[in-house]
Amino acid sequence: MKKGSKHSNESRAKMRENHYDVSGINNPNYGKRCSEETKRKISKANRNPSLEIRNKISQHHANVWGINNPRWRGGITPLYKLIRNRKEYFKWRNDVSKLNPNRCKHCSREDLSLEIDHIIPLCYFITKNNIKTIKMALNCPELWEISNGQVLCRGCHALKTQKDIQKYNKVTR
Repeated sequence: MKKGSKHSNESRAKMRENHYDVSGINNPNYGKRCSEETKRKISKANRNPSLEIRNKISQHHANVWGINNPRWRGGITPLYKLIRNRKEYFKWRNDVSKLNPNRCKHCSREDLSLEIDHIIPLCYFITKNNIKTIKMALNCPELWEISNGQVLCRGCHALKTQKDIQKYNKVTR
């Protein structure tokens, strides 16, 4: 059968009829025992792959990064994700968290699930300053101001995000 083609209704009915119940006693291998040699072979096949096979796999995977990967779609990672994965962004987050280490700025709750938030959203600065590349983002001082950051609990962050969407939607879209 070719990949992508489907079985006809007739052949599907035959398969259903012939394989109706092959569990337990109806299974053709029910009650049969494997020889010790067969058990050993199965056990060996199920163990970790040999060093030779692991090296072959790692060599194959070394060549499928970026443009060489069959799933490559032309570098379509959104700019905001590229910014948020930069070490500069993590440094900004750490600096902001030092200002209010263990408390939500809005409700003053001490919570384990505190999040760092931009007071003025990141997407607003990207649109306002017409930032198109990472280099442009790194050179935009507004983006990295610690005074534009705050520590919020998840609940307050979700509420603020909804307000930001209403307030900045016209600007950013």
